[in-house]
Amino acid sequence: SDPHIGFKNVYACNITEDELLSLQAQVPLVYPEDTLIIKTSRRAHQDYLWLIATARKRGGSWRWTEYKRNFENEAFLDIPVSQDVCTGCHKLVEANDFIYTSYANPRSK
Repeated sequence: SDPHIGFKNVYACNITEDELLSLQAQVPLVYPEDTLIIKTSRRAHQDYLWLIATARKRGGSWRWTEYKRNFENEAFLDIPVSQDVCTGCHKLVEANDFIYTSYANPRSK
C-alpha cells in the first residue's frame, strides 16, 4: 500500500526545467547531484497537508526524510524512518533513479 496516501504534489528543486525534460530521454534516468524532490500529501477528507517527504541526491545516492502531522494546528514532526525502508520501496523504480513521479511538461498538453 502507499505509505504516502492522499492527493500529492511533487516539486523538483535545484534542477532546471530543461534538465527535467532531457531526463525523460535517458535510459536509465539519472538525476543530477543535489537535486531535491519534495512531495506533499493531503488526505481526501482534510484540507491541509499531513505529509512532507523529501529526497535529496548527494554523493550519487538519495537521502530520504519524512515529516508528518495529524492535525492542522500541529507542527510537522520528523519521522525517524530507516533509509533502507525508503530505498527498499523506491527500488521498484530504480530505472527512474528511485523517483516514482516523472516530470509532466505543462506546455505539451
